Amino acid sequence: MIKIDKSQINAPAILSRGNWGYRRKEVRKALEKVYHKKCCFCETPYIKGQVEHFRPKSLYPWLTNNWENLQWACHDCNNTKGAKFAITAQRANKKDPLSVYDDKEQPLLINPTKEHADQFIAFEKDGSLIALTERMQYTSDTCTLDRENLNLRRLSIINELKSLIASGNRFDDPQKTIAQIKELFIDPIKKDDELGFVAFRKYVVRHWLRNLLDQHIDKSNQKK
Repeated sequence: MIKIDKSQINAPAILSRGNWGYRRKEVRKALEKVYHKKCCFCETPYIKGQVEHFRPKSLYPWLTNNWENLQWACHDCNNTKGAKFAITAQRANKKDPLSVYDDKEQPLLINPTKEHADQFIAFEKDGSLIALTERMQYTSDTCTLDRENLNLRRLSIINELKSLIASGNRFDDPQKTIAQIKELFIDPIKKDDELGFVAFRKYVVRHWLRNLLDQHIDKSNQKK
């Protein structure tokens, strides 16, 4: 999960007309653009997305067409989340301005449109997710962010990086190798909005990249 800035795109006009406006094509296209064709929770890219209500419409029917409450999610995350929305304080009501909902309710579910959730996540080298806080654990459990298919996708990213490090015999000039890794693995994190699993990729760069490089250099030196 990474924070998504929704402020650059105005709410589609159809939402103000009611009648299940959130289902309309223009709303779906706007959300797909805002969330860069990725699931707001698991970051799977190029999904056949669904309109997701952060606060479930069954509990907050007056927010059914509220732009701030709409997100873009994959079927798996949206389906498992369903109407789950635990809070630790008092439930907001229709009379409350939306701006006070979070403070009043103290929801356990992390909102990827407002929060930098990646700071609450760690990973194992098999791609599995570790929640570092109670709220992240609730979010992971609610959206099954540690499900097998996601762990395998994350593992494949590690394996791709290992293959990149191992490709060719470039360690006579480590700086060229590092430059190539930066171009092919690190730069896309900053430049490609549609890149999948950015939170995981950032974690790999921060915590494992240097060690993976050192391990491979040591192995290469041992063979000489």
